Amino acid sequence: MRASLRLGFALLLLALPTAAEQRLPVPLADNPRPVYPEIAFEKSIDGGVKFIAVVDVEGRVERLDIVEVPHDGVGFEEAVRVAVSAWRFEPALREGEPVAASYRGIINFVATHADHAGRMYPVSSSVLWTELRAVLRELGLSARTRDKKNGVLITRSKSIGRRTLPGFQPPDGSLVLLESELHVFVPPWAEPGRLYLGSMNVTENRQSGRAGRGFTYNLGAVESWLLDRLDQHLGVRGRLIPRNAPARLRLANELQPGSVPEACLQRVGTAQTGPDLSLPETIESSRIDPLYPASGAASRQTARIIVGTQIQEDGWAGRLEVVRSDSRNPEFGVSAIHTVSFWRYRPAVSNGCPVPVDFTVFVQFKMR
Repeated sequence: MRASLRLGFALLLLALPTAAEQRLPVPLADNPRPVYPEIAFEKSIDGGVKFIAVVDVEGRVERLDIVEVPHDGVGFEEAVRVAVSAWRFEPALREGEPVAASYRGIINFVATHADHAGRMYPVSSSVLWTELRAVLRELGLSARTRDKKNGVLITRSKSIGRRTLPGFQPPDGSLVLLESELHVFVPPWAEPGRLYLGSMNVTENRQSGRAGRGFTYNLGAVESWLLDRLDQHLGVRGRLIPRNAPARLRLANELQPGSVPEACLQRVGTAQTGPDLSLPETIESSRIDPLYPASGAASRQTARIIVGTQIQEDGWAGRLEVVRSDSRNPEFGVSAIHTVSFWRYRPAVSNGCPVPVDFTVFVQFKMR
């Protein structure tokens, strides 16, 4: 799962003027963005890095001081130093002449789910569901499972290619995508509208021919293609969904002010325990059976895998990992993680507020 994750961050750049300067340094639009530190992402650490850059008369960074980082020792300081040292500015002006001046800035890092996993939109969940279905019909993708009450839709398996789905760009490399079914989730209890996607794909290894045919989960190419078509249809680009609940809810209120009550915002980040906490419930229409790995099916092995996850306040399962396995074959664990990634949930509720909770899921592999 880790290889499928991508990183995202938002930038907030602040320059504080002085009385002697008529214009402060202005960073150019094509300056490189800092790379989100891998250690920070793995630990789900968000936050802002404050810095002061001394910009010379030619708009180059002469000196850079890191003033504040959200967490020490996870790479934020180095990431900002590498990126901002290479920035170029329109230099400060005093009485129309370029002068050296200091520039104070903040770069906010916000870890997001993979760009093909889903997006949040400035429309209601009901509008998003309706418009998404319109896009699916335009693309000739019909539903084999449709559960509007819980926001779950699974398309029928569809041949994939430029002829059957014009505009689709197949994945690069030796892997050929033959058929795909999309697993769609638009949680009706979460506002504004957000869309989560997964796909089960029949693929073929171009180098090995039919012998290499099999299933590939969450390939990303079909999901990204559908999301881009939806963005075009809505006339607005969906925002990547943050991994951490506080950032996720801040984004929700940015796209639709007041969509998250203040009382629920205050509960985010607190320990979710006690008799008032109701646990997540699996949405049966989303449940798929685990696929046996080829090596396990051939020997008719059985396995029981315990998967740890966090069920978000909108019902999506994130941060999946194998907690325990009674099989020495690691492929069972991989299949179990992919299986749970397709299951959707009615979220946990505490004092009337949907809340994210850590959750344990059991996946049983047993030949019938």
